[in-house]
Amino acid sequence: MRTARSSSLAVIAAVVLVACAGGYSSGDQLQRQVDTYNDQVRWGRVYSAAELVREDTRGEWLRAHRAWGPDLQIADYEVVDSTMQGDGVAMVRVTISWYRPSQSELQTTLLAQRWRREARVWQLESEEVEEGAPL
Repeated sequence: MRTARSSSLAVIAAVVLVACAGGYSSGDQLQRQVDTYNDQVRWGRVYSAAELVREDTRGEWLRAHRAWGPDLQIADYEVVDSTMQGDGVAMVRVTISWYRPSQSELQTTLLAQRWRREARVWQLESEEVEEGAPL
């Protein structure tokens, strides 16, 4: 009896977990993609981050990030704000703190990221320096 009851509880728990897993709102999905992307960039995982960039702009994005140089180190990032603009477009502003080991000064740059949602997936469409130190 006890094993049948335990099995029933396990099945119910599994059903609840599966039902809840797909319940993220579009805004929550965006926030998760933004965090994943910026974490990948922060730790120098350029090719992993590139997977979150729209395919039609990925080559340009890779060239821009390679131009930052191999010695650029991102110390931290902070998502400052995000605004849904309708039609599956969101603007996200991210402040990154970075330095080059050959220099002893911490720099700050504000990036404007444009994200687009297609087929229920958010992808980075463009990224530009809005203000602060150029990368």
